[in-house]
Amino acid sequence: MGDTIYTPAVPLFSSKDSVKLPQSLNPLPLFPEKTPAYVRFLLSPFKRRRYLFNEDYFTYIHHLKAWVAIPKNFVFDFASVLQVIPGMVHDGIFAYGSAPHDFGYRFGGLYLSKGPGHPFIYEQLSRKDLDLVFKTMNDASNKLPKLNEAARIALRLFGKRNFKAYDVTKVDWSKPVFSRPT
Repeated sequence: MGDTIYTPAVPLFSSKDSVKLPQSLNPLPLFPEKTPAYVRFLLSPFKRRRYLFNEDYFTYIHHLKAWVAIPKNFVFDFASVLQVIPGMVHDGIFAYGSAPHDFGYRFGGLYLSKGPGHPFIYEQLSRKDLDLVFKTMNDASNKLPKLNEAARIALRLFGKRNFKAYDVTKVDWSKPVFSRPT
């Protein structure tokens, strides 16, 4: 994939200590409109919440000493944490590290920049590196290192089937791109 450069509309380099997801996340419905109520009731705890970025998202990854850009229209599912585990999704304890992790699992790497004046260049990362991104970003936001390490181990054990490494250069960012094929 080489040096693939991503040029966001408005690069935003704010605080390296920012640990919040953007307010412009759009939740996607769990079920099609005509799904019967009893099916929704029985299956909703086991569905994954999915959110669409309405704008480019930027955050700093301390251990990589780099900024990451997640393009507008990326849809992620909070590292596949099921709804049955309340409080661990959207604004929950694993929310912050999930977007770069899900993007990385889909494309086998991240768009990284050293800061203002430097482009976002696609860098390939291993599953192990991406699981560490998930853990260290969550360590910075939720201050629960033992739980974050347990989640990282679970990702190592069960995440392999979701690591796809699709070619990021062939993506049409004008429409939603899902972290996991739908």
